Amino acid sequence: MGERPEDIPIAEAKINAVAFDWRELQRWGIDEDRLPSKSIIRYREPTLWERYKWRIIGVISLCVVQTILIATLLVQRERRRRAEHEQHKAGKALEQMTGRLLLLHDEEHRRVAAELHDGLGQSLAIIKNRVTICQRIASDPEQVNEQLAEISATATSAIEEVREIAHNLRPYELDRLGLIAAIESMIGRVGDSTSIKVSADLAQIDGLLSQEAETSLYRIVQEGLNNVVKHSAATTARVEIKRDGTQLVITVQDDGSGISPPGAERNGHHDPGFGLVGISERVRMLGGSHTIDSAPARGTRLTVRLESSHVAAE
Repeated sequence: MGERPEDIPIAEAKINAVAFDWRELQRWGIDEDRLPSKSIIRYREPTLWERYKWRIIGVISLCVVQTILIATLLVQRERRRRAEHEQHKAGKALEQMTGRLLLLHDEEHRRVAAELHDGLGQSLAIIKNRVTICQRIASDPEQVNEQLAEISATATSAIEEVREIAHNLRPYELDRLGLIAAIESMIGRVGDSTSIKVSADLAQIDGLLSQEAETSLYRIVQEGLNNVVKHSAATTARVEIKRDGTQLVITVQDDGSGISPPGAERNGHHDPGFGLVGISERVRMLGGSHTIDSAPARGTRLTVRLESSHVAAE
């Protein structure tokens, strides 16, 4: 059955709507704004954007992603270049330090050889000559006694020289007195032999370190004081050893002329040179770190921090 007539909607005819052919508008160059309102434009061709919208979006997105990837690669390459440059600088610094350390070792060997040859060797030669003289004048007890007295004095001097050489290799006071007492003794000798007033605040750390670490720590303080005595022109100095958790903090400071910046003229300011090289190498071998705070005419402060499994927490 069909619909009832009264149920069929009545469509209003758009008698005022005017239709135009888009192609003819383009052909005659007629702007759409000049057309009557509510005009219908037929056969319109889609624009480039309407036709390739998603393709364009995809290409732009791909370009953006590629730009981001290229920028990331450039940043990573620059970081790697900087890291390689820093590694190269560190390698050159290590080579220079190694060369200077080898030079230090060679100088130390030459010094020991010279001390053995010029000091101990000469003393032994004198003793040998005097023994030969004693054999020749064995019938004259008075002259023999004189020669024996000279031999005894020379032997005593030779023993002191041997002790001095041995002390430079491994301070015997470390084994006899302990680390802190040995450092106190060293500080006392510096104060007695120079016009520098040296004070100290040393925590009791005997037995916390291995023999090798104790020797290195002793040498660090010794080198620090040697720099103060030889180069700083200071009137006072201070040595501190403190415990900070699992760290040992060693400080050697003075009120002297300070250290000149690298490449600057000396102008009376001291340049510790090899002393700091030795300290740096000893600190590195102990797995620690060190800083040097200095300014011309304001003194120098050497701070060494040793992070060691041998140091127990308080």
